Amino acid sequence: MNPQAIPAPAAGADSSGTARAPDPLPVRPGPATGAAASPARLPSLDGLRAFAILCILLTHATTTFHFPAQALLRRPLGVVGLLGVEIFFVLSGFLVATTLLRETDLAGRLSLKKFWTRRALRILPVFLCLVVVLIVLRVAGYIYIRPRGWIELATFTVNFRYHPRWSVGHLWFLALEVHFYLMFPLVVRWLAPRKVVGVLLGTLAFCFAARWLSLLFFRHDPVFMEMIEYMTFTRLDSLAAGCLLAYAVHDPARRRRLDAVLTRPAVVTACIIMVLAILAICTRVWWFLPAVGNTALALLLPAIVWAALRRPRAAAARFLNTRSFVALGLASYSVYIWQQLFLFQDRPGFVHNFPQNVLFTLLAAAVSYTLIERPFLNLKQRYAVVPLEALASWDAPAGQLAKG
Repeated sequence: MNPQAIPAPAAGADSSGTARAPDPLPVRPGPATGAAASPARLPSLDGLRAFAILCILLTHATTTFHFPAQALLRRPLGVVGLLGVEIFFVLSGFLVATTLLRETDLAGRLSLKKFWTRRALRILPVFLCLVVVLIVLRVAGYIYIRPRGWIELATFTVNFRYHPRWSVGHLWFLALEVHFYLMFPLVVRWLAPRKVVGVLLGTLAFCFAARWLSLLFFRHDPVFMEMIEYMTFTRLDSLAAGCLLAYAVHDPARRRRLDAVLTRPAVVTACIIMVLAILAICTRVWWFLPAVGNTALALLLPAIVWAALRRPRAAAARFLNTRSFVALGLASYSVYIWQQLFLFQDRPGFVHNFPQNVLFTLLAAAVSYTLIERPFLNLKQRYAVVPLEALASWDAPAGQLAKG
């Protein structure tokens, strides 16, 4: 879903006009990936992805047979997956926007062809493999998908479908991401950075207003009220918030000011407490999420994400950089794509029962990442404007990097 590492904005100068080296961001050497070694990676990035996918797995696992204390935990744990989705959206917006900014710095102009080629190589191979498996399962009579459902899969419009089949329902997330990949690069290509920021702020305001108007005029329509959590024009704000963070930290002076505030333990703790409070309220008050929760999470999570990226050695962030979390984060896209076939809601069967359904999900994801994702990720680097070794070097001056 996301670029594999964050490119570097240009170095700046302090208020006196003297050239000043930006604060370094520690990087972690990447593991070998077969034919080519992966680049150094930002600390906490893969750990954040791992945490997000664990939240989603936990929520979906509560709907499967043999999950402990299911009647008691299903409702409170149901909102945990929401947190995972929001983290993925913020990370995606942040990483994509930063990559586009960096490419514009280096090349002087964004290559839409290269960007869309990289995105296609990132998401389509595993997605198409899933479609093939779904076709096989449909022919075998194991699942049922209406003809309209196949059209929605092919056109990435699952997020406009009310209650799609469980086996494809999770692809609403991918559909929304694809819409973002198609629209946002055009905005960056055609508009100046300040105007792009204006569009992003407008997106936050528009989504907030759209959800409120939905509450005011369609609150008695259960179908529409559920759909506002999935439709593109009501759910782009978390992606926009991630993009805004990228634009805010692109300038070294602003980045230092944000570091001075957002990396303080008291600020991070306050943000985490507010996020937990929002999730708790959402389990009790049905209208709170569209009215307040979505916007509040879109504003709070970028601060937490930035603190984790900039202070990976902090006690609260260390677990994000453990080997297990990094490995899970690397395969998080494959985990998300395949998990719905095993964590099948209220469906009996050995492969669908907890806890082996989680183990089967992780096994399928490991195979998918090794045999499908990783080869295409290596191929994807051929279309990168920024060299592999530069992607994780946040503070490298643009002039020192060769164009790809």
